[in-house]
Amino acid sequence: MCAAFKIYNATELWQRENSVPSVPSFSQSLDNILGHNGLRLCSLTEVLGLPGTGKTQLCLQLCASIQIPTVLGGLNSEALYIDTNTNFTVERFREILRASISRCQQLLDIPFKTREEDALKKLHYVNALGIEKFCAFILRLPKIIEEKSNVLLTNEMSTRVGLSSGSVVGALGDAWAHRCNTRVLLAADPADPAARLAVLLKSPNTPGCVTRFQITHDGIRDVQ
Repeated sequence: MCAAFKIYNATELWQRENSVPSVPSFSQSLDNILGHNGLRLCSLTEVLGLPGTGKTQLCLQLCASIQIPTVLGGLNSEALYIDTNTNFTVERFREILRASISRCQQLLDIPFKTREEDALKKLHYVNALGIEKFCAFILRLPKIIEEKSNVLLTNEMSTRVGLSSGSVVGALGDAWAHRCNTRVLLAADPADPAARLAVLLKSPNTPGCVTRFQITHDGIRDVQ
């Protein structure tokens, strides 16, 4: 047998899967469908939805959540935000970051101090507006993914015009859907204007389901 191949038993695979860390969204209901503890690393997650359904807010929350200290089960790590439509605002990220730091301080029994300035330096931003900038950065992206294998992608919705009617689909097309490990559709909740729906369309470890969350001043939270 070729030395490059290794056969794993199911117990080893289970241990490997459960050792992969996750990034919490600060909404337990949303974490449950993303992968029980949040956005799972070492896989490709796609969030798609119409404008105003929470894609950018979720990304900003995850960029703050990834800085949670390891004593709380976090990664104490950094994030890269690739902006393709100028939705990112530093002030909104600061609001979510402050709330996330405050929440961590409430949960910890030991002193936890971090300066907002230091936390802001852990978020790296790239303006990739326009096809030329985007393609140029994409050429560098494989090396970044290889070094930090945790990627979240948001997908705008577009109208596909058929012979008799149109349908709303992901703008990146059908072929892209097969490349994602997890796909989550965000939508407005018709029964509650303050809430959002998250529909799990595809997942390797969770059955399809629907949950609710809300966007608050502090970021992503459970519906009260």
